[in-house]
Amino acid sequence: MCESRARGMPLQYILGDQPFGELEILCRRGVLIPRADTEAYTYQAAKLVRQRLLQNQSQHQSQEQTPDPCTPQPHAAKNILQHDSSASSSPPPNSTSLFSPFHPKPIRILDLCTGTGCIALLLHALLKTPKPPHPQSPALQILGIDLSPTAVRLARRNLDHNVHVTRGVDACAKSEVHFRRGDVLKTQRSSVGEKHEDEDAVGEVDVPSVEQLLSYFDPEGEEIHRARNSAADADAHATDTKTYPPKKPPAGIQTKTKVAIEIDLLISNPPYISPSDFRNGTTARSVRLFEPRLALVPPVTIQDGRSPREPHKTRTEPRDSKCHSNGYPCARPHPNSPPHLNPEDIFYRRILHLSQKVKAGITVLECGDRMQAERVVRMFRRMNAMGMDMDVDMSEGSSSPSSSTSLSNSENNSPSHEVENQQPDEREPFTVEIWPSTDDDLRANGFHPTDGSRCVIIQRK
Repeated sequence: MCESRARGMPLQYILGDQPFGELEILCRRGVLIPRADTEAYTYQAAKLVRQRLLQNQSQHQSQEQTPDPCTPQPHAAKNILQHDSSASSSPPPNSTSLFSPFHPKPIRILDLCTGTGCIALLLHALLKTPKPPHPQSPALQILGIDLSPTAVRLARRNLDHNVHVTRGVDACAKSEVHFRRGDVLKTQRSSVGEKHEDEDAVGEVDVPSVEQLLSYFDPEGEEIHRARNSAADADAHATDTKTYPPKKPPAGIQTKTKVAIEIDLLISNPPYISPSDFRNGTTARSVRLFEPRLALVPPVTIQDGRSPREPHKTRTEPRDSKCHSNGYPCARPHPNSPPHLNPEDIFYRRILHLSQKVKAGITVLECGDRMQAERVVRMFRRMNAMGMDMDVDMSEGSSSPSSSTSLSNSENNSPSHEVENQQPDEREPFTVEIWPSTDDDLRANGFHPTDGSRCVIIQRK
């Protein structure tokens, strides 16, 4: 143990676990260690869910006071969490969501690049804990997706560990939290023929896209989901060449090509470190030597057939570099990478598109620093203003599909206070903020006022 620590091995790998909120998260080589910043963002996401639940309850109660005698009134949902008035981020005043009392459906949470499963499990623990005056807890549907089979196996172990050993998670999490292997960067247009090496398999496996896994949230697709569970479990413990999802569904079951699913909370801590930042020493030595590089650096992008492009500016990585397993071979260019996009930002482009596709009520994205968070905000505003299918392979800075304007140049030349001082447009269907931003939030959550990670919070009105 002492020799391993002297070589710089993280203590979490030596001891085998890491506290995350009230949970005990198992850690192993090949999966990134959970960080304190990610824990803070998870707590903030849970606060936003509580606030929206309370607001929907208040709106429902006010409408019940003047009922329409000709219209049957829906029953108020009992699954309301206690409101936390100290939360700094408030939901939009006219927000609507599937977890409104008018829609007695489970709260749907999608955790992309789940890694150890720490975010999904802590969200379940926080939202499932009954708090007076509401003794009932909401029904949840939580899906964690990661490309790494090692991460998926460890996330499932953490679910069992925190249910049966530490009892930090309610036993109902066994049916409400699921972890699946999926490719976040794979779009529907490129879902055919995209394969990845399986570290436990003889050959390659066809990994499903996020869209292909959304049937987990579809009530009409529960039979398909249950039928495929055994295949998914076998894939996570593969010892030979396998293909998932199965090429042919079980007899009598029809697959669905398109599933209209709406998500209440989409949260992600994706790979966000550029290759140059990883190489030039701004990433901590123990992280470079012992934590998986493929979990830290997004796949290399190709710009107009030339060599992979590095950003004009190198940013300082926070002292605790964070992201989760993605499993991409960084020496191979990814076909979905658009031109003129900072290599560390490619996951955000895809996740923002997914957020738009599933009509996420709340989206929480962890970023490496304030500069990256501002780029993500500008990226989202452009996507929202263009109102187009962002699966189109085009520059994020383009004003039209035929434009070749570089977003990176416009971002690097933009003042850092542009996003901070920009007044929200009441006509926009979203509110966007970078958190934490106020001095009180920074101090309360232990963040450095200028350095360190930040998160982008997008709320649908």
